[in-house]
Amino acid sequence: MNYLETHLAIVKHLVEHTFNHTYKKNSVDDVLWDIVTNCVDSLDLEDCVIYIYDKSIDRLVQKAAYGPKVIDAGIVSNPIYLKLGEGIAGYVGKSGVAEIVEDCTKDERYIVDDLERNSEIAVPLIFEGNLIGVIDSEHTEKNFFTQEHLDIFKSISSICAIKIAEMRASQKNEVLARFFNESSHPTIRIDEFGTVLNKNKASEDVLIQWNISKGKIGNKNILKLIDTVITNNVEKTLEIILLDKTYNLRFNPVVGRNYVNVYSSNITDLKKAKLEAEKANEIKDKFLSVISHEIRTPLNAIVGTLNLLKSEDLSEKQLEYLKTTDYASDKLLTLLTNVLDVEKIKANKIQVENIHFNLGTLLNNLNNAFTFDTQSKNNELKFLVDKDIPKQLFGDETKLYQILINLLNNAVKFTNDGHIFLRVKQEALTPESSTIRFEISDTGIGIPEDKIESIFNPFQQAESSITRRFGGTGLGLSIAKDLVALLDGDLSVKSKVGEGTTFIVLLQMSISKKTIENNNTNVFNFNKTVLKDIKILLVDDNKINLKIGEQFLKKWGATIVKAENGIEAVNAFKAEVFDLILMDIHMPICNGYEATKKIRATNKANKDLPIIAITADVTEHSKLLAKEVGINAIISKPYKPEDFISKITGVLFKNLSSI
Repeated sequence: MNYLETHLAIVKHLVEHTFNHTYKKNSVDDVLWDIVTNCVDSLDLEDCVIYIYDKSIDRLVQKAAYGPKVIDAGIVSNPIYLKLGEGIAGYVGKSGVAEIVEDCTKDERYIVDDLERNSEIAVPLIFEGNLIGVIDSEHTEKNFFTQEHLDIFKSISSICAIKIAEMRASQKNEVLARFFNESSHPTIRIDEFGTVLNKNKASEDVLIQWNISKGKIGNKNILKLIDTVITNNVEKTLEIILLDKTYNLRFNPVVGRNYVNVYSSNITDLKKAKLEAEKANEIKDKFLSVISHEIRTPLNAIVGTLNLLKSEDLSEKQLEYLKTTDYASDKLLTLLTNVLDVEKIKANKIQVENIHFNLGTLLNNLNNAFTFDTQSKNNELKFLVDKDIPKQLFGDETKLYQILINLLNNAVKFTNDGHIFLRVKQEALTPESSTIRFEISDTGIGIPEDKIESIFNPFQQAESSITRRFGGTGLGLSIAKDLVALLDGDLSVKSKVGEGTTFIVLLQMSISKKTIENNNTNVFNFNKTVLKDIKILLVDDNKINLKIGEQFLKKWGATIVKAENGIEAVNAFKAEVFDLILMDIHMPICNGYEATKKIRATNKANKDLPIIAITADVTEHSKLLAKEVGINAIISKPYKPEDFISKITGVLFKNLSSI
């Protein structure tokens, strides 16, 4: 297994395992032990150790260690305690800089133990500038550890640090929640005239705020609020601040009585807990961004290389290998998209995007996506489309495609030696819109009637044995249902065990007045001079992706100038004239946002010069930042060549911005 494949495999495993921990609420120790054992097993290391920094004793404490000294994972009988600066791991913890020691016998920092070690690698776990711990590995061979090891350890340390910070924040929130559930609530009873009828001792500070005198409230705003509650028989809430404490007040009318009960809760710490929860969500967003970037970046190299191979003269056997790998990469991308979408849907961060699109192109792409699946399972896939359905539509093409691909994935997964149909029918038609019925039917195993509701729950399937027999995450149907609801549609299902299942999606789609061609042409049949005389500045810190992008662009006749970070990009822009800039976002020294701002601010800059971001970070926050700095469009990694050239030509020749 080469470096790219190893990196991808480890990070893919970690994202799946980490999400399992998130939903199952396992401990930090479980995460640490999984990482050290996975590193040893996946990278052929002799050992792997994670130290966690304990601020109370100012020491790095050995929490997980897997190798010849610890055979049974999960137990460190005699943990090692290191001062910051002590040993190579302690030195890295103090400096915050990852390090490879090629020959430990020549390094005076090395602590000799009973096992011979001649090389070492140590990488700090840091979150928001604070030391979390250190991940460390030693080996008997000198010069064993390479840059590839360092890159993988850095990716793992980033994920590990974020995960630990997230779990600590979550644990803190749970403690606060228990405290508030057990706390008492001051209570007051007030009549329509503002007379305090009853109160407890905890209410005194609240009543002082309301100018109580001789048992009556003098604050006119509070009296008006009480009158509203009694007259309209409605509950009202109010927040007040006394000294450094915040109280939440709930005014409840008592039916048939001319008084209100006021329940007062001290929410000072609760508000702090809310801020902590918001911080935890920010951590989770950062975690998702890191995961997306760490997987999509190497996946882009895989997808790009596969598409470059498609343009070569290959034997039938090589083409078969290529199809298999292409299929696997598509499945991995679908898994990543589904996992990220679960969090986006939960956080209400998915927005509807309306564009003009051709329904025929979408259906052709769907059909092509399932060629390998249907053939490998000896299934027959048929698309039956009403001729009367408008082909030019205006709506969210991406979400419609994702709904249908998830439902078709489900049909293919549970059908062998059978038939799968996608029927597209028109239910209703107006001059402005068409109500379309998408019906996905299969002759597969079917769903028991009492399990139909549960199949739409995230990470859940009809029976536990389903995962073992057929695989899958249980996310596809849940996401399909949520996306249909987002598009104001309806999703229903009917099934019979042993005979098959039918999912029905009803969506009202706007009719487009714009003609969009049904473009099914293979990208490598495009005119190779489509970008002739176009000079492009290509910016990416990943050399593999830089090379792949360059190969694509040269196939279409473009002249390429390359840069590996934002500073190089700005300097190249100042030195030469370009027709287009393709800008990576996450780069060292100067990222894509900063570079774009510098370019837009340059006196020489043509405000119409198109800049397209190519990024593995596809969060809404990233899109907003891109728009703010003057980026015209975004191409998300991994990209397919047809999408790549389509976005470039759209921005270059048709002035189509898309963020």
